[in-house]
Amino acid sequence: MFGVVLAVAQPAIAQQTGPETNPAVKDQVTRFEDLLKMAVKEAGQLLVRQVDAMTASQAQTKIPMNFDAAPIASGVVIPGIGPHFDVQIPGILPSNLQIWALYNDPVFRKVDPRQGARQVATTPPDKVSATNNALPNADAMTNSPAVDFDPTRAYTNFAREKLIETLLDYSKVLPLKGGESVVIVAKDMADVLPVPFTQLSGRVPRQLILSIKSEDLIALNDGKITRDEAKQRIVDTRF
Repeated sequence: MFGVVLAVAQPAIAQQTGPETNPAVKDQVTRFEDLLKMAVKEAGQLLVRQVDAMTASQAQTKIPMNFDAAPIASGVVIPGIGPHFDVQIPGILPSNLQIWALYNDPVFRKVDPRQGARQVATTPPDKVSATNNALPNADAMTNSPAVDFDPTRAYTNFAREKLIETLLDYSKVLPLKGGESVVIVAKDMADVLPVPFTQLSGRVPRQLILSIKSEDLIALNDGKITRDEAKQRIVDTRF
């Protein structure tokens, strides 16, 4: 219905008409959308593997880490501004987070309550990396002392890392022009479960904005700067 309205609506005042989008550019955008969705899926796989490794010797069965939907990515190329992508990241099922909380409950684990819950030594969130390559400028909100492992925090950092890797490793896919920037906006996916259930997750909507000048990506692809130098030029903003 919305598409029909767009097709038949006539503007009351004449407006400027932008250039027609080249079909090849649309194809490039679609390919990068697929890469971004794959990045989020890989972040989920990293979380599952980490939870499995942490609980292999204690839990009788695997602690599930499933997600409430598939990731969504949509992109456009804004003339004079550059490629812009919105990424919706699915959340961990609230029921799985409850199971994790139960697993760590001192009573459930038969731990002396006077000793408190089991403390899990983990890598600080701003250092979590599948490639042991620490990310710069992690969100201070997640940079708390690494005591109890938080699946949501780890998943958030894995997703951030994978999006950055995709931006650096596959920017050749994109139509890059000097004077423009590439922007990725990642956000929590709109809740797909009834409100009473989504409230159990305790998720607070935040948006991660990753941006980098096209010139920096062009320089990276031409071998004029290193990957680490390009990574340092990514601007990480929270909204």
